[in-house]
Amino acid sequence: MIRTSLAGPSAAKLSIYVKPRIKEFEIPLTDQFYVAVEIESSAARITGFVVRLMEVGGPDVNIARYDTADQVPRGCPGAKEGPVA
Repeated sequence: MIRTSLAGPSAAKLSIYVKPRIKEFEIPLTDQFYVAVEIESSAARITGFVVRLMEVGGPDVNIARYDTADQVPRGCPGAKEGPVA
């Protein structure tokens, strides 16, 4: 959520609420792996994103994740043991 105030020297304040928009898509890598991407934007600006390396399964397994929360790639809880590529 973004609140923007527009005001001039003699103008009354105007607050505008801009609803965030989320785009999601997947990029296939092999038959077993794909990259899942979520991009959040508001007022034509990217406000956050998540990129996940996923392994196909039932259900699919999140192997590694990089996002705007901490800007650090990391393994995910519940993922198979092993190094994060």
